[in-house]
Amino acid sequence: MGLCSSENTCGDLLAFLRHSYFYTAANHGSERVTMDSEIVSEPFTYEVTAEPEPEHVNDDAPCRSALRIVDTLSTSLPPSQVFPALRQLIQQYMSQADPNARRGALLALGVAVEGVSEYIGPHVEAAVWPLIDSGLADTDPSVRCAALTAAGGICEWLEDAAAERHSTLLPLLLNQVPDPATQKQACTALDALLEI
Repeated sequence: MGLCSSENTCGDLLAFLRHSYFYTAANHGSERVTMDSEIVSEPFTYEVTAEPEPEHVNDDAPCRSALRIVDTLSTSLPPSQVFPALRQLIQQYMSQADPNARRGALLALGVAVEGVSEYIGPHVEAAVWPLIDSGLADTDPSVRCAALTAAGGICEWLEDAAAERHSTLLPLLLNQVPDPATQKQACTALDALLEI
């Protein structure tokens, strides 16, 4: 899998490997559980989430395929095998100077929360909210958008945790509304929070 993150890899090979990896994750996930969750802790997926977003919303991109893999893994495998590896990699990527890495980490959290919500519920205050807070305070708008997306997922799948943090979370989300770069995601996250 080291080839997948190489800058020298041609686009066709990357696309082939990406789709092969997604197929394996989607169709053989339960068989891979017995293999020490190698597929979950494989950094390739998370490295690819940090690739730049395409300019057009309808364009497919490696980062979007990688997020589909994270989503499939989180809903197909036991959360106890997914979240510890995911949390470690998210923390690693959140500490990087590259905003694409921080964006990818938060988007991975946002798509994984559905599958791991019951597992992380008791730990959301210590394990998840600090990541969201950091993302919402980031200077890069793409990172703030990713944090808003993750916050919306938490509001949807961890309603009790979001309700407990309502008085803190609401102003953080409202602060993102005036910025045209984050307005859409802020409104979506606010909608999820207000539905609780």
